[in-house]
Amino acid sequence: MNEIVKNAQSFIEVLQNSRAIDVKYWDSIGLQRALQWAKYCEEVYIKLKDKPKAVEQINKKLKLICCLPGASIGDDIISVQDLSQSQRLLLKNLIQNRYLPSCLFGEVLEQYTHLAEDSGSSGFDQVIQDASECIQAKSSQMYLHQNMRENFQMKEEHSDILNARLLKRFLVHHHSNSPCTQKSNEYLEQVLHSVASQPRGMRMIAMTISMPTETDEARLQVTACEQFVFDWIKKNKAKYILQQRE
Repeated sequence: MNEIVKNAQSFIEVLQNSRAIDVKYWDSIGLQRALQWAKYCEEVYIKLKDKPKAVEQINKKLKLICCLPGASIGDDIISVQDLSQSQRLLLKNLIQNRYLPSCLFGEVLEQYTHLAEDSGSSGFDQVIQDASECIQAKSSQMYLHQNMRENFQMKEEHSDILNARLLKRFLVHHHSNSPCTQKSNEYLEQVLHSVASQPRGMRMIAMTISMPTETDEARLQVTACEQFVFDWIKKNKAKYILQQRE
């Protein structure tokens, strides 16, 4: 049991590092090593889930470990139950960390696909949920925007859908929650210009209008944002279509 706790502590340290600035020094080998720790913890959960006494003892020790600065998952304490989602916890930290190297972003998304294959759920739904949680955080806005414009190393149609869904959440949030409409619109126009300048950028922007919204904003707010995007497309479509032909 002491070995399990020791190894779980090692994974907690990996989780802590995956949320920190040090992640900018990670490479593919480091990512795979972290994933191996996550897979180990999931195997531990499978062995322990039907042993309530052992679970109780380990949870007490994990609670003590999680009192260390930065060792908890958000505001929660890591428990044996949390270990059942170790890979998801790790990937969520990474995709929300603006210091994650761009070269690893595609690998992280690919790991979401593997999770979907194992669980029978949609990897795109998981990554949308995890990435969207940090869209409202000011420090994460430009990070997400930058990576929306990167090559996700996926099929083009999948990349476009993922990017469009993230972009729409980003646009709806800022268009409907900004206290200054003029400044918000100017900022969002800059974002749209930046996205449109990328390969398939105009296609992705156009997709946001017809794509269902999964946010909690009122339908009126979503419609207003869609109208804003539609007006921007009408105003700028010719410019970017001409650029793509050159």
